[in-house]
Amino acid sequence: MDVNDRQAHRAVELLRRHVELDGARVAVLGLAFKPQTDDVRNSRALDVIRLLDERGADVVAYDPEATENARRALDIDVEYADSAQDAVEDAAGIVIATDWDEFEGIDASGAVVVDGRRVEVRNAEVYEGLCW
Repeated sequence: MDVNDRQAHRAVELLRRHVELDGARVAVLGLAFKPQTDDVRNSRALDVIRLLDERGADVVAYDPEATENARRALDIDVEYADSAQDAVEDAAGIVIATDWDEFEGIDASGAVVVDGRRVEVRNAEVYEGLCW
């Protein structure tokens, strides 16, 4: 397993330290491999979503550009939100995988946040930084 593959596992493990994933609503923000694109090839977010699904989480995902490509790439049941704030509403956990500008200052509403991109969030119950 290479370093990038391990990062997806690390993100899920950090979240699992604080949240019982089975049945938990978990938001994944950013599906493209980088901002300003709809390209999901080699996206760590898709790996994170698959791992969360394997652990029984109810995943809700959002990306301003890459949702349709992610939908085609994933062969699992994922809810897709219309906005970042809709995605994080009532979420026990949030994984930030791509640093879209609109994610800055998002209200995490007491959720556990695993941030892979150093995005400033508000009201996180727990904040775990992870840069990939």
